[in-house]
Amino acid sequence: MSCDGCEPGWCERHIVHKPAGLVHLCQNNERYFKAWEEGRGPGQMKPSERLPVAKKLPDPVCIHRGDKIGTADCGCAGKPKVYQCGIHGFAMDRKLKPGKVPVVMGEGKQYFDVAYCNVCDDFATKQYPPIMTRNLIYHIYPAGDWRESLNEIAAHIEVFNGRRIVAIATDTDMDVDAIWDEVMVALRPHVLFTTPNDPKLRETVTFMPLVESVLNESPNEATFYCHTKGNTTADGKTGARRWRESMVNNLLGRWGDAMRHLGRYAFVGTHKMIWPDSALPPYPTRLRARHQWMCSGTFWWFRHDRIAELHTPEAIARDRYGVEAWPSQLVPHTEAYSMWQPWLEDAAAYPQRSPYDARLYDRDYSR
Repeated sequence: MSCDGCEPGWCERHIVHKPAGLVHLCQNNERYFKAWEEGRGPGQMKPSERLPVAKKLPDPVCIHRGDKIGTADCGCAGKPKVYQCGIHGFAMDRKLKPGKVPVVMGEGKQYFDVAYCNVCDDFATKQYPPIMTRNLIYHIYPAGDWRESLNEIAAHIEVFNGRRIVAIATDTDMDVDAIWDEVMVALRPHVLFTTPNDPKLRETVTFMPLVESVLNESPNEATFYCHTKGNTTADGKTGARRWRESMVNNLLGRWGDAMRHLGRYAFVGTHKMIWPDSALPPYPTRLRARHQWMCSGTFWWFRHDRIAELHTPEAIARDRYGVEAWPSQLVPHTEAYSMWQPWLEDAAAYPQRSPYDARLYDRDYSR
């Protein structure tokens, strides 16, 4: 494979400036092409410039887990432990096989129906107060079919009983006054502001003023973030539209379920991806967040109390994917719940299918 069609100048695929000589190498030398694909080619970020990667954390323990009652006699190495569970009676860390599990207890053995923590919807490491106030922060780039995105969000305006803060990124040839009026009518925002569009950083430019305009330490408040996704997609427009619709339908169409999940998680999104510690991140810019995961698509709810204690301006990387990586700069993947999950939530499932693949949406993966 090579970077076909690449011309001298800025390379969007590898996020680097390539003069004619480097373009020739990219198109004709597999070793150089691979290096750029992996984020270590000439002109790309040096390891010292990347954000630090957090050390691997121990597996979290569910708040419903009780004492160990024995070990599973299932033939697995390590003799998996079986615990009391406040909801399901008995539980194990990992799913092994269906049916009752033989459990060695002292000198004897008994068979139990066992819940498996890694696939349990009741798994929780914390129990938070209920969410009462729901805000919206929204980045709009008024290009392409941006009105479709705007109308999808506006259809759920009653979900937001708190503040609605909207940013519009504009180009010099846009009729800003007309766009302003459309957004005001559709969303009735409490705050609306414009800023020059940055084609390299995109929504990262507006994210800091958006998030810091609503973030506080309230234990009963949450905010939904989204952007006009798919309005600049040249290829895979059908997939981008379906991707956006799946996020809106689940996170806003089922907002009551989202609030219930926020009782146990800091973030609630969709399309959760986890990658191994040894793998390069899937961001085309090779941005390295502290934790190895993301909710691909960048539509999510977050709890104010948990995020306020972790957020700093430095957590928003000055990178095109800085917003998408923001949740994983703050918390590990165990503090995020995915409401539409088309692949396993496991690093072993990496790399996942592209969310731009329209065929992915022929099934409903709502949870």
